Amino acid sequence: MDALIRLAKVLHMRLDDLVFGENERGPGEDLALQFEAVNQFTDDGKQTVRELLEGKILKHEARRWDASRAALAQAKAPAAGGKRPVRAAGR
Repeated sequence: MDALIRLAKVLHMRLDDLVFGENERGPGEDLALQFEAVNQFTDDGKQTVRELLEGKILKHEARRWDASRAALAQAKAPAAGGKRPVRAAGR
């Protein structure tokens, strides 16, 4: 990592530009204009947009986590029609 940082400094480039392809990390074209417009907001307006985005991202990540947890639980469940051990009454 240190070598990449030194290389970026020597080439007068940002590390992201050196490591990632053009526009690989930036917003897609569909959001780029909207983010440019947000740059013109007041500081309070920008903070509101940050909070909205953070909430939406957290909600998205929670849904992804829950879906993968459910899929894992389903994969661990016995197959339909499979026999489960029967416990004797009173035990």
